[in-house]
Amino acid sequence: MPFWTIYHPPSAFTDQAEKQEIAEKVVSIYRRVPRHYISVLFIPVEPTSYFCGAAPRPGPRNAKYDPQPNPEVPYIRITMQHIARTFVSASVRDEWLAKVDAALKPHIADKGWDWEYSVEETRRDMWKVNGLIPPMPNSKTEKEWVETNIPKPYTLEDAGLTDPQPIGFTAQI
Repeated sequence: MPFWTIYHPPSAFTDQAEKQEIAEKVVSIYRRVPRHYISVLFIPVEPTSYFCGAAPRPGPRNAKYDPQPNPEVPYIRITMQHIARTFVSASVRDEWLAKVDAALKPHIADKGWDWEYSVEETRRDMWKVNGLIPPMPNSKTEKEWVETNIPKPYTLEDAGLTDPQPIGFTAQI
């Protein structure tokens, strides 16, 4: 939780410092979870393998696909998987999405690139870290994991795992 995958043409995100800055901005969005939960993966995809509306992106304009956005502009696709937390309300979700937009804007929108993202909230009960069931939100163990940024073995009581949690429970991101 969360796992960000950023698909982009090889001509985008070529600077390691920029990728590092994006990763740091992503981590800053998630204040209440251990940093080691947060992953950002950049995947370059050749234009010969990346199509938007059947047109290669980026690629030359082809009237066959008109009307269309400028195909010469890179197209960035981002998927985010959330496992440990879900949004507790529409207002929390909207506030979080605004933070995502602000973090990505200088690296994508301000360059004139086209982009899209989606967030998947998946089942927490199908997730482990280093073979451990992650501790419940705000438990003693999760607070230790936040402080040390290291997943460590725990007691079920300290991890808040003594009472079964219903599938799909929510906790604030």
